[in-house]
Amino acid sequence: MTNKKSIFKSVAVVTAFSVATRLFAFLFKVFVSRQFGASVVGVYQMALSFYFFASAVALSGLPTVISRKIAEDEKTGGENVPSLISTALVLSLSSVLPILSVIYPVAFLLPKVSGVPMTAIKQARSK
Repeated sequence: MTNKKSIFKSVAVVTAFSVATRLFAFLFKVFVSRQFGASVVGVYQMALSFYFFASAVALSGLPTVISRKIAEDEKTGGENVPSLISTALVLSLSSVLPILSVIYPVAFLLPKVSGVPMTAIKQARSK
């Protein structure tokens, strides 16, 4: 019976924090759109999509695999935890650096593609 209570409590906590996170994200989007205007929010959304793409490529399931491997290793004594963490760090950095080497040189194209001049973004920042 305590196992069912534990599962219910875990689900309730995860659900509560998920709702809170989405609520704060919604409030942040409302604040940003009112503060900076529609054109800057569009550029922000484009930049955010690049960020999420790079994050998905860089991580590509790595946190799930690492947490599973660490949990398996903890059963046997936890001797490999530092090497697992360092391996995860090396893998994520080795996938992020090529992405950054492509994104940074073409970052100047974002205002041309979006149609929003950089002066509009700079003016919105200075408000």
